[in-house]
Amino acid sequence: MAAPEEVREWADYLYALGYTVYAPRMAGHGTSAEDLNQRKASEWIASVDRGHKILKTCCEHISIAGFSTGASVALYQVINKPDAFDSLICISAPLKFKKFSTHFAEPVNYWNQISRFWDNSLPGKLINTYRWRKEFATNHADNPHINYLRCPVSSIVQIKHMMKEVCAGLSSIAIPTLVIHATNDPKVDVQSSQEIYRGIQAKHKQYKEIDFNLHGIIRGQISKQVFKETERFLNLHFSLRQGRI
Repeated sequence: MAAPEEVREWADYLYALGYTVYAPRMAGHGTSAEDLNQRKASEWIASVDRGHKILKTCCEHISIAGFSTGASVALYQVINKPDAFDSLICISAPLKFKKFSTHFAEPVNYWNQISRFWDNSLPGKLINTYRWRKEFATNHADNPHINYLRCPVSSIVQIKHMMKEVCAGLSSIAIPTLVIHATNDPKVDVQSSQEIYRGIQAKHKQYKEIDFNLHGIIRGQISKQVFKETERFLNLHFSLRQGRI
């Protein structure tokens, strides 16, 4: 529900260290909640695929990093393209949502689809089901100047399906991996990252919890801790690749 602007501070930090950085805009992001409501996870993945192809033209070694839904896509990429990336940074991937209403996303989304089909196939009927649909949920955004204030129910379903595939493939991740999460994240349970870390079988993997009470930890003052962790991880990975340690 955000845009590349959400990761700008992180991108600028890494760029200042000498890294080439590309932040792809995933389909349905940086536009509108209505646009996102029409998108599939496969389109998010395709957006990141394009970013990877661009970087391959100028970079020999590529690391992939993501926050929240972006972390889900990063995990998916590494699992499905095991030889494409040198390392992985996964921040606050949404394996387990805290909000109770997310448990009903699938049936609500199914009803939305059925009612839209009903309205489109029988335009002359006396009853219109639009008022009974629940297409969006309120998003209490950490960065309201960037994030959407409405979350499409369909997007929650897409994320859940993608994370189910990710969970099935975690054990195949063999590249150096850093997993980070806010201890008191009110949106995505910290157990998400704990389970992801346990599932990854990479020889070199690190886990870090940040003592914070918001989901968004890659902007503002708290982000300095996150950026330092990613810098240390990348430095260590570089040393490993060079055979220095």
